[in-house]
Amino acid sequence: MRFSEHWKSDLDFDFYVQTLNKESFIERRWLKDIIDKQLLDANGVLLTAQMGYGKSSIISNIVCANRLSAWYDFRKNILAYHFCRYDMDMSVSAGTFIRNLASAIVKLYPEMGNAILADEVASNFLYGTRCYKDPISCFEMSILNPLRGYWINENFIILIDALDECDTTGRNTLFHFLLTQIQRFPSNFKFILTSRKIENINRHFQFLDEKIRQVYLNTSDPFNLNDVKQYVRKTSKLTEPQISKLTGAADGNFLHVKLYLQYCKQTDTFDLRNVPNSLALLYQLNFNRIFKDSDSLFDVFLPVFEVLCTIQNPIDKDQLIEVSQIKENSKRRQLETLLGNELGHFLKFEDGKMSFFHKSIIDFLTDERRSKLHIFVHKENGHKLFAEYLLGQLKMNSTSKLNILELIHHVAMCSNAKYESMLSGYVRDLLRMDKSLHLQLLHQVVWKYNDYNTTELLLKYIGVATINTVNTMNQSPAFIAAS
Repeated sequence: MRFSEHWKSDLDFDFYVQTLNKESFIERRWLKDIIDKQLLDANGVLLTAQMGYGKSSIISNIVCANRLSAWYDFRKNILAYHFCRYDMDMSVSAGTFIRNLASAIVKLYPEMGNAILADEVASNFLYGTRCYKDPISCFEMSILNPLRGYWINENFIILIDALDECDTTGRNTLFHFLLTQIQRFPSNFKFILTSRKIENINRHFQFLDEKIRQVYLNTSDPFNLNDVKQYVRKTSKLTEPQISKLTGAADGNFLHVKLYLQYCKQTDTFDLRNVPNSLALLYQLNFNRIFKDSDSLFDVFLPVFEVLCTIQNPIDKDQLIEVSQIKENSKRRQLETLLGNELGHFLKFEDGKMSFFHKSIIDFLTDERRSKLHIFVHKENGHKLFAEYLLGQLKMNSTSKLNILELIHHVAMCSNAKYESMLSGYVRDLLRMDKSLHLQLLHQVVWKYNDYNTTELLLKYIGVATINTVNTMNQSPAFIAAS
């Protein structure tokens, strides 16, 4: 939307939303009924989902809906729409939103608009910079007071996309404005908001639950999976088995499917073992966003990324902090905030444990072609941190076989002679206590890792002769590795 001739904004979302809508031809019709139901008893709905779900596309479908669209009833009542953009400071400002809202009223509802234009106090705020400096007063003096009683017989919808990107430092952000002022809008104003699912957003909006209902959009939902498959059918010539395989490989994430399809078209193959290079740009942009306020923040928490890139299983927060050797309380608190907010959308959380939600993130962070860039992770350092941690655990209980295989793997992968020597003594002691352990370890390492370095280090400890010893199923390690 644009300001009328009375005042003009430097920010215009029209081109952005139109461009976005050209790529958003899957309507998500099923979602309209969910939103309708929530809006019956509340003033708004907050749709949260993982990065890449297609939240912005949903907003563009509503804004650009034609008469045949399932969303047309919503579009008829749209008063304003706003896109939060981390790379556009003005989009984060509550003042920008309020001035755009006033402009929309003037443009779409002349009688109400005249009430704003005729109000001297409102004009004093809307002209110049007062809205940016004091958005709450601007909202009250420019919209609430002049329009009191004017909008009773109208129904309005306001759409705000990517609210999490308006959650930045400062009191004059749109995020802070909505938290404190959304309840002051009349009941005939309905909000449709979207955000990545991050802790800070959820925690703040739970206090507005009577006003704003939260709906989590799960990528594994059958309706979403059907939408993804329909998208693939319309944009590719893949067979139905290939479509199902691609949808599963991307975990129902629209953005990943789109990038995979681009990769397939560029290489004329369908090979999910290789990650398309275009993912790198996506992740680079997002990491730049997370660490844009401090170039050194990534370096401070680099050990955390090193650990997350080398975990064998999901890890809980306390163990992550311990393995990463984050010792200062202030850094721990900072990391907890990061995990719960900006970094959280790269992670999946299950039963209190976390890991990156997609292997392609690890591939991106550890890609040797990017080794000279700032956002880069050496996996060897992660293996070293794990080796130090597990050796410390073993030192406290030298007879424990727990995690011994994982320890051997991390020591092998960090190529550290000191750790190899320390581990050698522990393994020899364990082998003396349990004569069958050498064979158990060799079979397990082949089954679990099938990795040359790990197997080589283990053979160094237990002897090469073990390689042809069969298990209870009459299978040798060599046979397992070959199969």
